[in-house]
Amino acid sequence: AGITAGALVAIGPPYPTVAPTVAADVPAVVLGLASLAVLAFALERSAPSALPVVAGALLTAGVLTKLLAAPFVVPFVALALAAGTARRTLPRAAAGAVLLAGAVALAHLGSLDEIWAAVVSDHTGAKELGSYAENARWIRDHLEPRTPIAWLFPAGLVAFALSRDARRTWPLWTLVPASWAFLVLVRPLADHHLVLLTAA
Repeated sequence: AGITAGALVAIGPPYPTVAPTVAADVPAVVLGLASLAVLAFALERSAPSALPVVAGALLTAGVLTKLLAAPFVVPFVALALAAGTARRTLPRAAAGAVLLAGAVALAHLGSLDEIWAAVVSDHTGAKELGSYAENARWIRDHLEPRTPIAWLFPAGLVAFALSRDARRTWPLWTLVPASWAFLVLVRPLADHHLVLLTAA
């Protein structure tokens, strides 16, 4: 299942064109996926108690690489809540997040203003270059019926309706609406941002 999922992500547009370029989109999404995998392993009874710290640090690394990884916070929290371990797991994950964010902030103390301008100010200043309706249309067009990615969503819905085991994966499903909402709000939206939707 993992190999199949990886293969589908690898051929899902715009991954094949974006992955070979040196950019932050794919690494941010991969770090978000890795954080979910580590957290899922951390929720097992025999897992080391430090794993939630690692999962939180990975999620923070994804968000610090590019804000495109922010929607992974939703399934991250949902996984902990579904396992009934949120009170134990989430504070440890938050500690990992704070430790990594603090280390990065200290390492770049002299250029935090420039980083803020490049990550936040430049994007908020370019909001007029796109619209919510245009973003929604772009997201809808991403589900091109001639690609396997378009068929994953309806197939998943059918599995969700028919299989109890599939319904147990509901925390991971929260990444789909979280990604849609995030991408609708991103302005200007570019093709390379849709790697998030492919992974979701």
